[in-house]
Amino acid sequence: MNGKLKPRQYEILKILVTSSAPLDITFFRDELKKSERTVWYDINELKKICAEKNVEIRHRSKWGFYIPVEQKPRCSEIIIAGRPEKDAGFLKSIEDERILNLFFYFYVKKRDVTAELLAREFYISRSTLMRIVPRFDEYFDSRIHLSSLKTGGYELQGDEFTIRHILAERLAQYFKGSYTAEDWYLLLPDPLKKYINLQRIITISNEIKRVNEQYNVWISNSGFLNLLSYCIAGDIRKYFCSPGDSADDSQGYAETLLKRLNKKIDKTELGYLKTVLMENEIIVNIQEIEEQKVNSSLQKILEFLKTQEEKGNYKFDMTSLFDDLYGHLKSSLFLFLNAKEKKEENYIVIREVKENYLDFYRMFHAPEIQAMGAFRTLGEMNACNGDPIAHFSFGLGFFFSAAASTVAAGALSGEVLHRVVPNWSAASLLIKNKNVDETVRNPGKMFIAGSAIGAVVVVFLNTMSQLIPEKLSMIAKNVLTPATTWLINPVMPAIFWLAAIDAGKVVGMWATVLGGISALVSGNAVPGIVLGILIGKSAEESGYKNKMVQILIAIVTVMFIAIAYFRGFFEKFI
Repeated sequence: MNGKLKPRQYEILKILVTSSAPLDITFFRDELKKSERTVWYDINELKKICAEKNVEIRHRSKWGFYIPVEQKPRCSEIIIAGRPEKDAGFLKSIEDERILNLFFYFYVKKRDVTAELLAREFYISRSTLMRIVPRFDEYFDSRIHLSSLKTGGYELQGDEFTIRHILAERLAQYFKGSYTAEDWYLLLPDPLKKYINLQRIITISNEIKRVNEQYNVWISNSGFLNLLSYCIAGDIRKYFCSPGDSADDSQGYAETLLKRLNKKIDKTELGYLKTVLMENEIIVNIQEIEEQKVNSSLQKILEFLKTQEEKGNYKFDMTSLFDDLYGHLKSSLFLFLNAKEKKEENYIVIREVKENYLDFYRMFHAPEIQAMGAFRTLGEMNACNGDPIAHFSFGLGFFFSAAASTVAAGALSGEVLHRVVPNWSAASLLIKNKNVDETVRNPGKMFIAGSAIGAVVVVFLNTMSQLIPEKLSMIAKNVLTPATTWLINPVMPAIFWLAAIDAGKVVGMWATVLGGISALVSGNAVPGIVLGILIGKSAEESGYKNKMVQILIAIVTVMFIAIAYFRGFFEKFI
């Protein structure tokens, strides 16, 4: 790569490397405050630069731009080598970014800085600086101040914890959606990178995880990023603060984490850290659990295991098991009692799941044992979310379809047992009791309701089929049979193929090739197109050198050869 990246290209590449999902052109337009035409031009130039390092900036229709995961490490090299020589300064920044740049700059300054030096550092005039400084206090709600000294310089003033907290809040916003130390380091503001390196961020992240394991503490994603951000902010700031008095060498969560990071426990630092832990609901207080409750619960567990020993041919080491379970059970009981006082479940865990995995939390339920082919039915029933009207409406739509099929073909379709009966059974139970665990997920009640509703539905459909005049039935058959045939081939294959083409070149190529082979061998292109989408998507994400992709291609190849052989496809060419 010749030369440095332009500041805008540098920002675009940093965003693409740290993003876990494709980003469309409107995102970059709003982020960079530039027209779409300008952004397209920058990305096209960036593609040429990245191609020299064998890195692709890909574009997926209706999704946006992204860089394949396996190529992101090479992007880091491009970012480091292509970093612009000088910051673009305040002239190209919006007002808020100007103030933030000032804050980051002063965060790592121990002494006051003259106006002349500031103007030189950021390529602005003193008059421009005078217009920016008054807005500093207002931007941070007067929690901190950029004060003018008699010497003519400026100094960041305010409560030390507040200064760190403001930086931690900003870093947590930058880190949101990123999950690796490499990404976090790239997202750090440039003035801070001089005082902390990538290895130190990896160390801080690992130490937090180790202390969590030691104390059996569960932290939400947002809580982890908030704690990580504060620890990074504190780690940088320690170079500019005088050490405080040493604290007692006690063994709590905060003390252990502080000792692992700083090799000593400072009273002031300990107070700061405990405040951050409380703000993020990271509470370790297992001393509140009565020993009697722990021992009683453990005794019940061990008694149960002893009965299992007598039934089987295995033996437990009860002493080691007791020691291993003691700490975990003590912590678990604290969480349970804490939640019980609040009249709800473990509210921290449930809130995190609801915030970040809403669809999964709301819809998904699968029993440990289920009949073959039941997964689709369970998924559709979960989507109704325990609403009797939704269950009835869903089943009613397929009831009309099943009635038409019965009249035309003289036989029941799969929708009757897969969709109509289960959903109407669920609706009948939920009318009186809305608790799905006591109704829909109760096999006994669903069996009784399903038997009754199934008997009525099947009798009704068969009776209706017999009552319909034969001539009318033949008309229905002549209309529905060709329509069904056209739906299966070529309408369905065309829809799947268009979806594959829309997914990109690699996916479209595999779907076209395998769809054509499937149509020749079996007469139906849909299975081949679906397999092509699966292979193409896997290859696009992981590359052809990935073992799972190679195994998948091999299995599909062998499968098509076997189908062709047993169907006598090869004999046609002999």
